[in-house]
Amino acid sequence: MNIIRRILHFVKYTPLRRNIRATKGRLYGNVDFSITGNFKYGKKLILNGNGIGLSTYCKITVILGAKLVIGDYCSISQSSIHCKNEIVIGNYVNIGADCLIMDSNFHSLDWKIRASSEDTKNCISKPIHIEDHAFIGARTVICKGVTIGARSIIASGSVVTKSVPADCIAGGNPCKVIKQINNDSTTY
Repeated sequence: MNIIRRILHFVKYTPLRRNIRATKGRLYGNVDFSITGNFKYGKKLILNGNGIGLSTYCKITVILGAKLVIGDYCSISQSSIHCKNEIVIGNYVNIGADCLIMDSNFHSLDWKIRASSEDTKNCISKPIHIEDHAFIGARTVICKGVTIGARSIIASGSVVTKSVPADCIAGGNPCKVIKQINNDSTTY
């Protein structure tokens, strides 16, 4: 997608542009925005739609009334962020290819409500917080209500359903702490 088509696509899917505070950043490849809520990002955000992932684009969706905040010097590769409540990503966070970050389960837990037009109105949403210097491996799913501690590493392919403390390596389905790390040194 060339730069003109990307800008037109951004404007088309951003009806409330006054809610976006933008500073210098880079877009590579296909990046898809659908923003009606508040989206703020810091210095030098890199959104990469090219690379090693199976997905062909990076997608950011912020629903009306929701808030997505991405800190300074973050890099997100071919991933999808869907914000219905609140997602806060700290500074110097790296998010690998094909990750899915969603603060809602999108549907009601009651099958009767799922069969009605009220389905998406009755879903549960809880904030997600990813603290500074966290590293999220490729194909990780981060679910609602989770906090990932500062400097933690989430192994590729993990499903994060519960909060992960700072300074650890965690992984698996469901994601569990594998070991604590000492981030003051370069060896682990």
